Amino acid sequence: MAAREMILSAAVCLCSIAAVRLMDLYWDSPSPGPHWMERESGPALRASCSGHGRVFNDGSDLACECSDCYTGVNCSELQHGCMVDADAGDPTFLEPFWMEHGADAGVFMPSWYRMGYSVKKKGSSPAHKELPLVYVIKELEDSIRELHELVGNAVVKDKYLVLGTGSMQLVAAALNALSDSFPEKPGAVVTRAPYYMIYKLQVDVLSSSKFQWGGDAVAAFEKKAFDPSSVVELLAAPNNPDTSILEPVYKGTNAKIIHDKAYYWPHYTAIAGALDEDVMLFSLSKTTGHAGSRIGWALVRDIEVYKKMFMYIAVSTIGVSRESQLRAHRLIKSVLDGYQNGGSHKARMFDFGYHTLQSRWQTLAEIFKASTRFSIQKVDSQHCSFFKKEVSPSPAYAWIRCEQEEDCHSIFAAAGINGRPGRAFGASNRYIRLCMIKRDDEFELLAGKLQALVDTELTNE
Repeated sequence: MAAREMILSAAVCLCSIAAVRLMDLYWDSPSPGPHWMERESGPALRASCSGHGRVFNDGSDLACECSDCYTGVNCSELQHGCMVDADAGDPTFLEPFWMEHGADAGVFMPSWYRMGYSVKKKGSSPAHKELPLVYVIKELEDSIRELHELVGNAVVKDKYLVLGTGSMQLVAAALNALSDSFPEKPGAVVTRAPYYMIYKLQVDVLSSSKFQWGGDAVAAFEKKAFDPSSVVELLAAPNNPDTSILEPVYKGTNAKIIHDKAYYWPHYTAIAGALDEDVMLFSLSKTTGHAGSRIGWALVRDIEVYKKMFMYIAVSTIGVSRESQLRAHRLIKSVLDGYQNGGSHKARMFDFGYHTLQSRWQTLAEIFKASTRFSIQKVDSQHCSFFKKEVSPSPAYAWIRCEQEEDCHSIFAAAGINGRPGRAFGASNRYIRLCMIKRDDEFELLAGKLQALVDTELTNE
């Protein structure tokens, strides 16, 4: 009997050691191993799809999912007369980078990985001592803070970090927290036009006795439509859709501003310095391009605002998917390694993203340079503290104005281009937003149709 117990004890010990080693593998090693990568990604990577599609190993048939306007078993057939989709903002322009560096950021996840609701290993944030449950994996919080310090786009010292299912959930959490102190209710949520259309849609859905949609911030301020102490201003900079960087309309010590900094990364704009605002929102979607993981985070100065935002996330979704958190950590760690550990220039994600978008912007700027019917927004070159040099424009979107009194969206649709109309952003129908952050082949189709549109204009003059 004693011998059996000794054997059982030894077996348990060995299993424990193996489990610990398995944990070490997916946290500490560059990848869990070539056999895992080959099993999970090999067939997908080897499928060519004619260069116009991707294969995703979702556990079903490994069929090509084609880029816009391509079809066929291997996506080799171009659909002539197809409408190019420049509406959606999928950041798939970073796909080639991650396909080349996939082994560095791949995730091995055992079936028993974090099955519980909360995380026992708490991070270093002092706020964790005041809250009974933790939903953020310590390693992810640490890597996010380290990324901001590397890029120099936000002050993380003395800031609390709130994790959300995408930045839109964090907008809701911040609105809920900040509106608690409104002396007059319902208060107003405002933003400067042109604004990100989801702001209005979200506020309309969440509209309650605490706050309602108040429209354009400039108009509301000039008309003194609301008590300033009962207003929350949403401020995106760089702005979506026109990529401008503007100051808040409502200012002062009592101003309540939610700073949406989703695009304040060096592949989209020059980094002027580390921002130190009360509430700043960021997303994995626009940082690494992984929109499907639905990860966003807020850096919050005030402990009470942090607690209210935390409780909103806790009550609405009981935290954020641990699987997504693990993937986000691995992705961000890979980005950090590209800059910190002597990685080659090709392994630097922000460099890759910047050069891709800068080239695309140059292409569109040249196309519209010859037009008098259409104009593209003016974006100046600026010094970037991250790249340590002056950088040319590399915005995520083209904000096009039709110089005549006409429906810009209809004109572009007739030319085979589906953009997002200006009215969706609180602007006039003389504007249209075109997305520049999709796949290379999709951008090439967009550029080709834009060139044809301008060429038709020049021919008819």
